Amino acid sequence: MYKYFVLNKPKAMLSQFKGQYGLNTLNLLKHQFDENVMPVGRLDYDTEGLLLLTTDKNFYKKILLPKAKINKTYLVRVKNNINQTAINLLQNGVEIKLKGKGCVYKTQPCLVEIISKHELPTMFYEDYVWPHTWLKITISEGKNRQVRKMFSVVGFIVQRLIRVQIGNLKISALNVGSVKQLSDNEVNSVFLSDKNQSCSV
Repeated sequence: MYKYFVLNKPKAMLSQFKGQYGLNTLNLLKHQFDENVMPVGRLDYDTEGLLLLTTDKNFYKKILLPKAKINKTYLVRVKNNINQTAINLLQNGVEIKLKGKGCVYKTQPCLVEIISKHELPTMFYEDYVWPHTWLKITISEGKNRQVRKMFSVVGFIVQRLIRVQIGNLKISALNVGSVKQLSDNEVNSVFLSDKNQSCSV
């Protein structure tokens, strides 16, 4: 029987089990995974939040196929106060550079809104005093370092990036570094839109 897990990935950890240049990996987590468990996609080393893991290769493919267009929601802290012009550009799509010489890609339309730091889930809350803006962005694609590149294009530096939702599976009470095995309903919620019933972990 296949197994499905969700991890609240800490900052400064690779989304992989094998070591690389002495950087922290998933092997440092207290949870003992089966040998054939694999992460579903990746979060950057410094990106936090919801990371799926599974023993089901078909589930892996369904999530990562571009045609799947599964929404992924992130909380973003950028340096300084962002303006509506930048938000409009992000929502309409911006051109980012992909790996490969001269490869430019225009991102798909997305949802971007400013939020209060008080709207952050408890485990991510912070008392950050310097000028900054917290935003929520929902995209339906997943190019390499896409969110960071998008904000860079409109002139803002991402200081913190947290994935909080995939499909309709939301991370709400799972502590940083904790792992939970998903129920069938929670697995299915990954493929649902916001118009359908959501699950929180």
